[in-house]
Amino acid sequence: MSKDAIIEYLRRYRRDINFRLAVNLALTLAVNVIYSAFKLIAAIYFSSNWQGAVGVYYAILSIIRFTLLWSVRKTGIGGDYESDLKKYRVVGLMLVMLTVALSAMAVLMIRDNKHVEYPGSLIFLASLWAFYNVSVVIVQLVRHRKNMTPISAASRAISFSAALVSLLSLQTSLLARFADQSTAFVRAMNIRTALIVILIILFISVFMTVGSTKALRDINSDGQE
Repeated sequence: MSKDAIIEYLRRYRRDINFRLAVNLALTLAVNVIYSAFKLIAAIYFSSNWQGAVGVYYAILSIIRFTLLWSVRKTGIGGDYESDLKKYRVVGLMLVMLTVALSAMAVLMIRDNKHVEYPGSLIFLASLWAFYNVSVVIVQLVRHRKNMTPISAASRAISFSAALVSLLSLQTSLLARFADQSTAFVRAMNIRTALIVILIILFISVFMTVGSTKALRDINSDGQE
């Protein structure tokens, strides 16, 4: 690929909302699929429920992102508001499936003291990355809250949910590294954080599903008048 072509792609990435969203979804989808496959293979090889739960979580995340990517590639953003609302509702319903997989992960985290192990100082880089992801998602939500389409809102809902889960995973790793796992405090912290994350994602799912259903009902009622 020539230098001019690369520059043109970068300019398009900055200007074209559809293209930027499609690229971001494609990249995160690729990472999720690879990580999910790795975890599921490890689950089979090591007969590990923990690896299996993580693999299923990322598989569901991959399905949700693929659904959204397919929608963006097919119709773009804002081309058909009613169709976008239906896809937005589908993502909301699929987030319920995500909370089920997350609940299984949380049970194994707390009951069997499972967590991601980071060698050496890599745990601090993981911390910075997790907080960076959460900050970026929050900034985007605030900045674009007034001109968000159903598809872009669904994309940010997925990113926010994934960022919350990464914070939960990071907390279990930090407590495993720097705190005594036998203490009731550590167990209570993990239970509380897991419950908060699950409830937030569940709330997002209900909000998306109920809100889109009401909007679709209003569109249909207006069309019948």
